[in-house]
Amino acid sequence: GYTILNDVSARDGLAAIRVPDTEPVVTVGTMMMGKHFPSFCPLGPVIATPDEIPDWRRMHIVTTLNDTVMQDAYTDDLIFGIPALIEEFSQFYTFEPGDVMSTGSPPGVGMARKPPVFMKPGDEVAITVDGIGTLRNPVAA
Repeated sequence: GYTILNDVSARDGLAAIRVPDTEPVVTVGTMMMGKHFPSFCPLGPVIATPDEIPDWRRMHIVTTLNDTVMQDAYTDDLIFGIPALIEEFSQFYTFEPGDVMSTGSPPGVGMARKPPVFMKPGDEVAITVDGIGTLRNPVAA
């Protein structure tokens, strides 16, 4: 099935443990990218079955921060398609019913913007995907 996963990152929660012999300097924090906090992977609002999604390659994804569009892409813009991801991950993981796999994020993440855009308490992130609906998440401290 298909659903929405809000891949939250807290850039201010990054550990600064340097990885030896990396150039440019890589830290454990930049590899983990602040993704390890409780409530940082909301899913929903539904799981659409494959028969409800006519073509996974043309699902429109729009992410807004306080009603400002931050990401606007289609699933065929992904670097790796869903079948390729399943094939690749299946070499290392045994998938079981209920497992979730994330495809990654479209261009437009706040940290990569010039100037960077960071969420703050009171903000709202909304992700809308064709055929699935809208996942809304408030930002809290």
